[in-house]
Amino acid sequence: MKSCLSGLPSLTPTYCLLVSALSEGWINVVEVPTSDDKLLNPGIDAGEASTLQVAKHWREAGDAVLVVMDDRAGRLEAKSHGLALIGSAAVIGLAKTEGLVPAARPLLEQMVASGYFIGPSIVSAVLASVNE
Repeated sequence: MKSCLSGLPSLTPTYCLLVSALSEGWINVVEVPTSDDKLLNPGIDAGEASTLQVAKHWREAGDAVLVVMDDRAGRLEAKSHGLALIGSAAVIGLAKTEGLVPAARPLLEQMVASGYFIGPSIVSAVLASVNE
């Protein structure tokens, strides 16, 4: 198995990309603040719940917060707390608009082909917004 960090084996094909993003500061691991807040939707998983908790905490501290979330239950929960949202497909569209990627279509197609569900109407809307 290929390794990219201290002799540890790669766990997934994107392992090295994740390690790189962490080391370059694109991703930060943070502590989830404790809270007595109860979620309105029991369909929220632990990852979504912690994301929303951190986002609320940062917003309360005065930070601008934009939550990247695709799960419907998680998005509804975020909206109920007044959090700003963007989905993965829209992030790809934004990356194309900002010139960070040459095209959105191949990235969206690759996500769908790998099993990531993005509704066809969302894909079409993103592609239309970037003239693809």
